[in-house]
Amino acid sequence: MIFAELPLTECDGAILAHSQRVGADMFRKGRVLTEADIAALRMAGLAHVTVAKLEADDVAENAAAQQLAEALAAGDPHLTLDPAFAGRVNIHAASAGVLALDVAAIDALNALDEAVTLATLPPFAAMVPGQMAATIKIIPYAVPRALLDRALARIRAASCPLLRLHPYRKRRIALIQTELPGLKSSVLEKTERVTGERLAAMGQAAPIATRCAHNSDALAAAIAGARAAQAEMILIIGASAISDRRDVIPAAITHEGGAVDHFGMPVDPGNLLLLAHIDGNTAASSSPSPSSPSSVSPAARARSSSMAATGCCSACWRGSRLAPPTSAPWASAVCWPKSRAARSRARRAPQHPPRRRSPPSCSQPAAPAAWEATSCCSISAASRSWPMFWTPSPRRALPRSSW
Repeated sequence: MIFAELPLTECDGAILAHSQRVGADMFRKGRVLTEADIAALRMAGLAHVTVAKLEADDVAENAAAQQLAEALAAGDPHLTLDPAFAGRVNIHAASAGVLALDVAAIDALNALDEAVTLATLPPFAAMVPGQMAATIKIIPYAVPRALLDRALARIRAASCPLLRLHPYRKRRIALIQTELPGLKSSVLEKTERVTGERLAAMGQAAPIATRCAHNSDALAAAIAGARAAQAEMILIIGASAISDRRDVIPAAITHEGGAVDHFGMPVDPGNLLLLAHIDGNTAASSSPSPSSPSSVSPAARARSSSMAATGCCSACWRGSRLAPPTSAPWASAVCWPKSRAARSRARRAPQHPPRRRSPPSCSQPAAPAAWEATSCCSISAASRSWPMFWTPSPRRALPRSSW
């Protein structure tokens, strides 16, 4: 591609490199100049303009971006493509689900050449229909055919698609809340309502809701009842924090023949999330995790539990998006507190990073396999409060987000 300031006599069919006012009109950059355009430029007193001229082996930016986007989507019915414009094609989610990425392959594609860039949401981002999942952008006005062929070959040679959307799978879900004296019923009712709303956002039916006393025998009976109702996933909201694998909630799970997969998550508050399974079905328990449980009111403990009820850790509660793998369809997509007072407390929390800068650290980049199987192990920067896109390669096409 030729990029230079040329006399108007050599600009027929060239691409205008910079926007140029011509009388009352504005010729935008990227405009392909015609004879009439050149005459208008000459009438405006210009003799030279900066243009790009494609050579025989060049592919125009829009055509290159379209080919790359089509290769990336690879016929995935859950992804849609925008028409190419200004060298960019945006890729959107066609249905609600979880975005899966081949980060190493994306790194390799972005490292191929500075002319080709792919920016995405973080891995395991919770998607809603119409949300942008990725954008492919050709930086110059054209790329050599050989470079485009190498990029396409790299995409097609990957062992799995660079990006794909896994729609949520419907599950029969039970919600069990344990109670202690002094815990208001209105708090439990709100927990049930909020949990139902979050599940509905992912296409799930209202959960089978039950309550029981906060002791292992009563909880074991409630778990048995949920299993008898053929629940495929059981969400347990504890009235008191889990302190040990032998505490009330894990004891009730093991009493019913279950096994604890993981207790504790690298988030604060929200450390005390517990994940377990019984005969292949998932049980997730959330308890509040204050530094001093005795100093927190029952209502505050229940509120913290309710926000983690669908897999939402504290970072999710404070305004980000939590994104589990597809085997955890109960995870919430957006969990920003609804009340003004709760939002105010979240903003004032000292451990929360400033909004619009970087999301909280919800997890380690390399999560244990047990987490990836059943839990919410990744945090997404896709909140409206933070920059939308994150690119795993060192060269970032859009604002950086730190995990």
